[in-house]
Amino acid sequence: MKRGNIFFWFAAAVALMAIAGCAKTVHTPENGEQPIGFNVQEPTKAAITGADDISSFEVWGWYGSNKERNKNVFDGILVNNTGSGWVYDNIQYWVPDMNYTFYAVYPFGAGECSANGTITVKDFNCSAFGDNAVDLMTAGAVEGSGNFPQSVVFNFSHELAKVKFTVKTADPDGVAVSLLKLYGISAQGSLTKPQKGSALWSLEKAVGSDDTPYFVNEEVVLNAGNSYTAEPYGELLLPPHAALAEAKLSFSYYYGSNSSHIKSADIPLAAGTGGITSWEAGKSYNYTVEIQANRDIKINVTVTDWDERDTSVTWTPNN
Repeated sequence: MKRGNIFFWFAAAVALMAIAGCAKTVHTPENGEQPIGFNVQEPTKAAITGADDISSFEVWGWYGSNKERNKNVFDGILVNNTGSGWVYDNIQYWVPDMNYTFYAVYPFGAGECSANGTITVKDFNCSAFGDNAVDLMTAGAVEGSGNFPQSVVFNFSHELAKVKFTVKTADPDGVAVSLLKLYGISAQGSLTKPQKGSALWSLEKAVGSDDTPYFVNEEVVLNAGNSYTAEPYGELLLPPHAALAEAKLSFSYYYGSNSSHIKSADIPLAAGTGGITSWEAGKSYNYTVEIQANRDIKINVTVTDWDERDTSVTWTPNN
């Protein structure tokens, strides 16, 4: 081989080695070094009482340089609770020099999220109650950086109001209660929650006495066996209501074993509870209806959360 050819191949090899040495690894959401992971802070104040109660949730995320969020990394993915951590399919990775914003909704499939951080939930049905009641929670604007990879921790907030009715008596003969109906409220609504500002609910038409889903037909007997107390509905998770002017609780009842003398009650919630005229998201309303031995009915409501107070009024039935 001629000297010139040897020199040529040696120079080419050196050049290739230099190029390889200068090559820079390009990280993308698919081939990065640090996977994006999720975690949940402990939510409170409603049916979901801890992170382990959340079986899954839905996540959206965008990223970009500086303040831009023009690249979508998660578009409504399912994140599952395995008991030992949160997992999802098609693992994505942090991209260096990129900034991120994430959003989430529980339960999975309930909502959507736009790139500007507006969460929308359409036609959320709250007609189930007791063990079948479904909570609605949102978590938004969790920031992250590809230069400082760490777990994305969602702090969920409750978008519904928790409502409970406790029926009790002090009559030693006991009271039998049946045909409970809660009506004059909306069982379904749509939520719009911007990244900044207040959430807005649009409620469907209020249910009436004849078509309410909040109907308990079984007779509930208040006696010594249950400490003269019962919670016929269990928990109700309902859309926030700005006004309860038409909301009523009705039921039939009789004292002791005197089933031939059935009375009825139709109690307006707003007029009968000392000024509690609305239900707010994230608050708990415990209505206690006491059927007194003197044939009066006393209704009391306890509101818990940031504003805690008890109000009560005595309501006398018409018959």
